[in-house]
Amino acid sequence: VPDNMGRGYVLRRILRRAVWYGKTFLGAPPGFFHTLVPVVIEQLAYFFPELGKKQAHVMAVLKGEEEDFLKTLDKGVRHFNKVAKKLSESGVKVVPGAEAWFLSSSLGFPLDLTQIMAEEQGLTVDEEGYNAARQAEKALREFYVDGCLRKREAIAKKQSPAVDPASLQPIY
Repeated sequence: VPDNMGRGYVLRRILRRAVWYGKTFLGAPPGFFHTLVPVVIEQLAYFFPELGKKQAHVMAVLKGEEEDFLKTLDKGVRHFNKVAKKLSESGVKVVPGAEAWFLSSSLGFPLDLTQIMAEEQGLTVDEEGYNAARQAEKALREFYVDGCLRKREAIAKKQSPAVDPASLQPIY
């Protein structure tokens, strides 16, 4: 089952890539992907007989994934196009890593699609900046729990021994 972690994440990325490819390059209508399931099951039933018993479930999961991704895709494409236009107008050829991370983390738009779209427009993506933004967000998540500062003394000492840990207050 598609998920945000592990095998499910890999499956979700493959499904989303297939939906994007179908929409972008094949001109497939929205909602096409799950309709392919009966043909795939017919072709693979000999090797995977359990697929036939789960056809309705597989179709429902794929339909939901496609619907969710199409919403994500539309938002991500609109945002990417705005960024690309600004970059083009200023003569910059690299999508900032922070923008690529925003697309990924906030809009659910995968980095690989950002890279493909960038390449189509003669741009590249700052992967180092993307990874730095991802790490910064990860550190921030570790730093806060339920709006409260966690491990403030350890972090303050590690980053700057001159910072008084008691001076660090939660934002909320």
